[in-house]
Amino acid sequence: MLLLWVLNLIIPINSKLLFVFSHFRHGARGPWENVNISSGIDILDEKWNGIGELTGAGMRMHYLEGYYMKNKYKDFINLNKYNKDEFIILSTLMNRTILSAYSQLIGMFPPGSGYKLNENQIKFAKINYGNYSEDVKTKINELKEFSIEKGLTIFPINVINPKDRLMRLDKGNVCPYSEYIKKTNKKKGKYNNTMNLFIKDFNDIYGNYFKEAFNIKDDFYKDFSNIYNLADAFISSYFDGRDMTKLKNITLNNNFYKFALNVSFFHTFNHSFRGDDSDILSIISMSPIFEKILYWMNKRIELHKNNKSDIIEENSPKMVFLSAHDSTLAAQSVFFNKLFNIKYDEANFAANFQLELNYNETSKNYYINYITNGKLNYTFDYNNFTNTITKNIKNKNEINKFCDTQIGFTFWFIYFIIALILVFIMIILVIFIPRIKKEDDDNQYEQI
Repeated sequence: MLLLWVLNLIIPINSKLLFVFSHFRHGARGPWENVNISSGIDILDEKWNGIGELTGAGMRMHYLEGYYMKNKYKDFINLNKYNKDEFIILSTLMNRTILSAYSQLIGMFPPGSGYKLNENQIKFAKINYGNYSEDVKTKINELKEFSIEKGLTIFPINVINPKDRLMRLDKGNVCPYSEYIKKTNKKKGKYNNTMNLFIKDFNDIYGNYFKEAFNIKDDFYKDFSNIYNLADAFISSYFDGRDMTKLKNITLNNNFYKFALNVSFFHTFNHSFRGDDSDILSIISMSPIFEKILYWMNKRIELHKNNKSDIIEENSPKMVFLSAHDSTLAAQSVFFNKLFNIKYDEANFAANFQLELNYNETSKNYYINYITNGKLNYTFDYNNFTNTITKNIKNKNEINKFCDTQIGFTFWFIYFIIALILVFIMIILVIFIPRIKKEDDDNQYEQI
């Protein structure tokens, strides 16, 4: 594989692109911890439109990414008209990921690429409100043949149901046993040693600054979660171009921005996926989606072998977008590190990890380019890639068995038994203490 990667850098390859999988993080968002629900104000006294919601800056990030994708893949997919079988869009069940997907798609499919109506369709495309007002009549004339103003395209976003266990298996509501794995990881020496270094560095370098900003005397940043929440709020405000007036009187250089990113990176990667054991959670998290990716790739190869690579069929898309989170990108990064010894990639706002399936028309081989944030990271031989992944991923039954491991039941069962014992002891005390006291009183009476 290394030789193929090197040759790919120095020798031009006459290749044909067959399939693209693009997995990206949502754009810039507001903080999602320590935000007052009613006021929307965070710990830096910044006001947000909801908790963890996509910001205007986040929308712009993905619009520009979509514009970049349009230019890159203009000869690969039909950008003049969206085709749901050619291009599948997936998103997790969060506003910020759904809106990020929309923003990127608008960048790819610009105004004028939407649906057009013929004269008969225009005739019947009406609402049953009786006579139209003059402003509605004016708008109809402005629309001309387009369904929607300026010919914008409307896209079907396939929102992933957590119950399907396709993504986010590091979350307890999707895979309950994952919470036990994460708690176990946090107790490991590697995690705690690094966490303590972050706590020490923060208090040694920045502690006094934030004591001044928050007007406090005690070191309440001895808990890593407090440092993470502060870093998250700082990063959110930083990417939203805010002045952060609460911090205006303290001296923070660009090093704190890097520190905050490192805190976020550590929290995402180590909390969930990089335990001291076998990084099993990254395997579990990536197994369902990579089973689908291999299926889609195989479908495109079958079509290519039959000289039908330009044919669009149901369940054999040429491109798939997955709008998700830093945790899902972290899972993929750890997954690739474990299987292929590829270095980790950071998953900042709008980060994008892509897999491109190509056919080398010179060597007659299929290969995959792994592109992270616009740069070629690695090139895989297709057979080696698929064989390695197939050997390591878990099937649906194995995933369900893992996720439904009854640690939760055992945990609550132990608590139930303890509760019963305590109740039993209380009953004994309630029944026998009065008797013991009565016997003592009787003995005292007899002695008198």
